Amino acid sequence: MKDNYDIRYRGWKRVKGNFKTSFLLTLVIFLFTYIIFGSNGLHNGGIMVDVFSNQGIRTLVSTGIFSGLMKEVIVGVFGLGTVWGFINWSREQATPTTPVKDSLRFWYGDTVVDTIVLLGMRYLFTILWSLLFLIPGVIKSISYSQATYIYADDVKNGVKITSMNEYITRSRELMRGHKMQYFTLNLSFIGWWLLIVLTFGLAAIWVYPYYSATMAEFYMELRRESLYGGRSRGRRG
Repeated sequence: MKDNYDIRYRGWKRVKGNFKTSFLLTLVIFLFTYIIFGSNGLHNGGIMVDVFSNQGIRTLVSTGIFSGLMKEVIVGVFGLGTVWGFINWSREQATPTTPVKDSLRFWYGDTVVDTIVLLGMRYLFTILWSLLFLIPGVIKSISYSQATYIYADDVKNGVKITSMNEYITRSRELMRGHKMQYFTLNLSFIGWWLLIVLTFGLAAIWVYPYYSATMAEFYMELRRESLYGGRSRGRRG
């Protein structure tokens, strides 16, 4: 498994190499977050949907379970389409020709209901764990973080979808031994989210694509390791 330096570097390189396409992949969620939540939402309720805000730990306290669930689902569907766009881009080594449309992939067709159910289940499971103590909630939110990407992989491969709970379980298994790395990877973006605050949201034009591309690279590394085993942690390899 590559270390976080390499994963962030690959995300950075992807965005730097083609910023226009990278930004267009995140354009819809950028506009949605800004319009609905304002400039504060760009760092507190936008694309960072995995560790704290989007899993409802803070949202539960500030806005309640129902509104937190709605935010989890809506932002989560946008976020999935965005990150999945970067995953396909990296795998196929072909620049997306319709990046905005690609980012809306999970808002139409048969996938929208499944995606909403999966996001809702993930949110509620995390809430239940968070009712015990904060730390178990954080750990579980990290364990469940890859569920939507695993689902998207199955959709692309034509796998018959039988249970949404299966993806929660598979995400836990995929994240076994990698939860701390994922936590520190997200933690490394705190400075970037602060920059968004200091620039009144302007920096999100770069941070959103960078974060999304990095999350895509992390998932692909997890999949590679699960299929082929561990590999060297060499820099920029």
